[in-house]
Amino acid sequence: MSLDIKFSHIHCYVDHVADVNRYKDLEVCINDFHDRFDDNNEPGDAIDVYKGSQLWKSMADSPNDDQPEFTSNGRDLVKQLIAGFGFRVTGCYPDTNASFVSGTKSVLVTAKDPNGVQILVSSLNEEIGSEHCHDYYLHFDSKNIRKFYNTHAGRQGIAVLAFEVGWGGTEEVFKRYSRMHPDLLPEEYKVGPRVYDGEVMVLEVFA
Repeated sequence: MSLDIKFSHIHCYVDHVADVNRYKDLEVCINDFHDRFDDNNEPGDAIDVYKGSQLWKSMADSPNDDQPEFTSNGRDLVKQLIAGFGFRVTGCYPDTNASFVSGTKSVLVTAKDPNGVQILVSSLNEEIGSEHCHDYYLHFDSKNIRKFYNTHAGRQGIAVLAFEVGWGGTEEVFKRYSRMHPDLLPEEYKVGPRVYDGEVMVLEVFA
């Protein structure tokens, strides 16, 4: 059986994911900055960085800080994707109106192209004792993040490469792994893919 399979997104585990409203505020601020920055340079000319910096600092709603020099460590990945690549937050988990508490916080960051890059960014929910909180959706469960950090010296990074398969493809992938690579199936998926009625079927495997 040939598989209808295509790449979907990457899933990053990070130290901290802010409230989704913080990111949406940043998007509004950057859009405003873009509209107000009058750059009449010809294509290929250098951008007036100083002029842009002064405008950014003058904007009352811009998220200014006290660090004039750029530092590569301790950056918010979501903010970097918004500011550096023009990506936008187009989804979150739990939903902003969710009636339940999750052990993790996640946002989906995507390119403008609907078929473009999708990056899911998750962190432990720092407001609760996430080790005692288990999510309905296994791929959002806090133990996945803790396991990743324990095996990567406590460092954040890209944790999952996600693929979308056509009808019947998930079951076929499971059969192949069960036959040829059973040790790469996590315990939660030893008996088969996880089915979320009316939503999606999910299978996770180790690389």
